Amino acid sequence: SMGLAPFLVQAIMKIIRKLNDQGVTILLVEQNAKVALKLADYGYVLETGSIVIEKTKKRKKLYTT
Repeated sequence: SMGLAPFLVQAIMKIIRKLNDQGVTILLVEQNAKVALKLADYGYVLETGSIVIEKTKKRKKLYTT
């Protein structure tokens, strides 16, 4: 989403959420972690190949590993 207008980012994320709500599993690779983690049931932030932050549906807050 980097470089896209905020309106387009919102529209794309709305479509992704709608698809996911219909039962479609989505693997999203996104530079904007804040936006991606809002959508995710499970989220992982990688830094130089290692997971540095995780988020799960059950645990909404981010935590470092």
